[in-house]
Amino acid sequence: MEIKLVPLRCPACYEKIPAGERENVYFCPSCGKGFEVEKGEWREMEVVYASSREKPFVYLPFWWIEYSIKAKEKREEVEAFFKETAPFLFNALKEKKVKVWIPAFGTTNRYLLLDDIGLHFTLSPPEIKPGNLHPMKYGKYPLKEAVEIGKLILAGICGDFTVFERRLDVEFLNGKIVGIPFAREKGILRELLTGKRMFADAVEGVSL
Repeated sequence: MEIKLVPLRCPACYEKIPAGERENVYFCPSCGKGFEVEKGEWREMEVVYASSREKPFVYLPFWWIEYSIKAKEKREEVEAFFKETAPFLFNALKEKKVKVWIPAFGTTNRYLLLDDIGLHFTLSPPEIKPGNLHPMKYGKYPLKEAVEIGKLILAGICGDFTVFERRLDVEFLNGKIVGIPFAREKGILRELLTGKRMFADAVEGVSL
């Protein structure tokens, strides 16, 4: 099988793209565009950089993925079940869509010791005001993997994976990267949209 090597230069502006060995999602420091590599070719993705009144220490990438969601069984019964057991999914069924936030960066076992920021954003979406581009990297999870992780998050909200699979039909619609600004405070990273925190060493393979 032929292996095609792709130079790490932005296909839009030709700026060199810095990347670590674990990265699969790349962000141009010059034009701000984001890319994955599929079968040796660059694939551009939508990237939004959230604005912040406070000066950030670093921007970290999160996938914001939208799915369609509908009942596999009788709709009235499924809605009644989730109204009692998982109101978030009940509301999603009414809207026929659901959005999930997933860290695009790799995480260590320290990620869940403070606030689960992806889950918090999923349950209580922050207001995103697009701002200027900022240097951003640490993109480990490509879209295909993030889509599956998002379904696992929804199953976790359901509380029972078997029930989730049997009663709900969830299909990918679209996804984009949102750069989230973080401040650094004595080994803690605090996101600047809602104030949720994680340990700085929760970001896999880097020192922040």
